[in-house]
Amino acid sequence: MDADLKLSRAKTYLASKEPFYGSCLLELRYKENNDIPTMCVDGVSIFWNREFVDELTEAEVRGVLVHEAEHVLLGHHIRMMGRDHKKWNWATDHAINNTINNNIHLELPKGALLNSDYWNVNAEKIYPDAPENYKGGIGDIALLPASDGGDTPSKADLQDEEMKVNQMLCRAIESASRAQGTIPAYAQELIKKMRRPKKNWKDTIFTMISTRGYTDFTMARPNRRMLANYDLYLPSMFTQRIGKIAFVFDTSGSMSDKDLELSLGLLHAIQQDYNPECIIAIDADAEVADVKIFREGDDIRDYKVSGRGGTAVTPAFNYVNKHHPDVEVLLYATDLYVGDFPEPPEYPVVWMCTTEERTAPWGTIVKLGEVE
Repeated sequence: MDADLKLSRAKTYLASKEPFYGSCLLELRYKENNDIPTMCVDGVSIFWNREFVDELTEAEVRGVLVHEAEHVLLGHHIRMMGRDHKKWNWATDHAINNTINNNIHLELPKGALLNSDYWNVNAEKIYPDAPENYKGGIGDIALLPASDGGDTPSKADLQDEEMKVNQMLCRAIESASRAQGTIPAYAQELIKKMRRPKKNWKDTIFTMISTRGYTDFTMARPNRRMLANYDLYLPSMFTQRIGKIAFVFDTSGSMSDKDLELSLGLLHAIQQDYNPECIIAIDADAEVADVKIFREGDDIRDYKVSGRGGTAVTPAFNYVNKHHPDVEVLLYATDLYVGDFPEPPEYPVVWMCTTEERTAPWGTIVKLGEVE
């Protein structure tokens, strides 16, 4: 079987049977490179050797592709942190292959690094055991390229790549959740972390927003190249635009002018960077004081808040549940001096809290305005 066809069939199978990994694999690019002995990945592309793929069974190709996806989703290309490249590959391969062998039960090629002593051990702890003369494995990590064309990625490069990985992880979780597929433990831990206060509040909010316009695969628009070359109906990728967002301002008297100014600035940034189809802006104190609807192209720079009375969050949720239950996400800028939390809604909620000590019984909480 042709190597290109093997790869395509493997991606299609994983998109159906392992949607968490299938989502990631359909986002990555694929580049044939016969100067490398097997496969490697740099966070953006999977580079593959044709002779290597030709020698693998279809089941082994699936196993190697999940191996490469794990390198990306676990951020191994970011976490190397000056370590020896080959030794880091050895350590990360051991960490990944134990997961594939014990949890996912996919087939790995003969010679794959697999040692049960490293089951549930992260790569940083395995690294000191790596041999000095290791030459490379079945699915390695390519070096992360620097944006300036230099040899070493800058701190900004690494932060940007980490953000991309987190977004890819969220999209993979979304795909697996919709298909009722398996979500690995480390991805479940990511969900828990997103529900705790973060210092990097902008990244948290923008990750939540950007992943609502998810990337997925569809049979409605088949992959035209595979249809033309092999008469096979394989899925193609599509991106759903970010739809309707609710943005609630706590306009009670306890919110300072600075807090409201910061919240307004965030609303402007969301419109500029993500251009949602619709923003439902709600001013609420003890009741809903005002509602403004902004669509594509509307100017929100002169937005004025209304209210400045007592504090209650239930009225805003009641309004959204009644009039806009189809929102992608609800962002609530508040000091969280609240005593009336309703039942959690079906849509995701981000509490953008202006105080340090307050919390909420559900939803994702970020400390608004805190800097690293």
